[in-house]
Amino acid sequence: MRHPEMEAKTMLPLHSNTNYSRVPGRTPFILLLLGAVILSLIFPLYLSLFGGVSASHAPKPIPAKPSGTLRVMTYNIRHGEGLDNRVDLERTIGELQKANPDVVALQEVDRYWWRSGMEDQVKKIAASLHMYYEYSPSIQKGFAQYGNALLSRYPLTAPHIYALPGEKEPRSVITVQLDTAHGPVTIAATHLGVSAEDRKRQLPLVTDIVAALPGPKIVMGDFNAGAAGPGMAALLSAVAPIPLIDPMGTVQHGGEIDHILTNLPLSGDAWTQASDASDHIPVISDLRL
Repeated sequence: MRHPEMEAKTMLPLHSNTNYSRVPGRTPFILLLLGAVILSLIFPLYLSLFGGVSASHAPKPIPAKPSGTLRVMTYNIRHGEGLDNRVDLERTIGELQKANPDVVALQEVDRYWWRSGMEDQVKKIAASLHMYYEYSPSIQKGFAQYGNALLSRYPLTAPHIYALPGEKEPRSVITVQLDTAHGPVTIAATHLGVSAEDRKRQLPLVTDIVAALPGPKIVMGDFNAGAAGPGMAALLSAVAPIPLIDPMGTVQHGGEIDHILTNLPLSGDAWTQASDASDHIPVISDLRL
């Protein structure tokens, strides 16, 4: 930010007779000041075009967690690869810690892939957050796996993994039971296909799985489709989408394809957490138990 007094001191007459070469140190000082002014004008433009968190996703205060609620979160972490194309799982973990969720559904989680440093990502994340976890590999190549994970502060029981068909890439659904102080809650997490044809085959199976889940239930994940998208209506008859207050959506280029669906009472709307740690943005909500 430029200061008026500094600008007044650095503005020079267009036709000046002063010979600055005879004043020791004057020329470098003037050049430094001019460079600083130019940089202050160019750098914000550079960030807005090529990096950083956009103004539309400027950081918002994290709401306090109301008592008697369960804070849930869904986040496609892209194996820890941020908008700068660097894999940095510590950055991803920092985003999770900032949100302070009780239950997290993660998509695109690697285990033992070269691209992500041969780490067991879900194990490392769970250890950092002091959470229980279950993992659902959608793809396996040798010992390397890639898929969905559910993490929770509460013990997880009765895990089930369901394979989903996919022409481009196989997908899966994972369900667990969460034993809370207010009773059991069933959680499901998924990541549907990129192509409309794959989702057309996957959504009826997901709907059947969710409809059969007992009692209070929460379904989270990257659906690669809006709530009004083709094939979503049947699923939404079993669990309702939580309204998202951020109009910019859940992915960096815009669009709302990451959802939290439930038959539990809402404590409020869902919100996003500004982040450049992935091409997706974390979605969070507090639910009454």
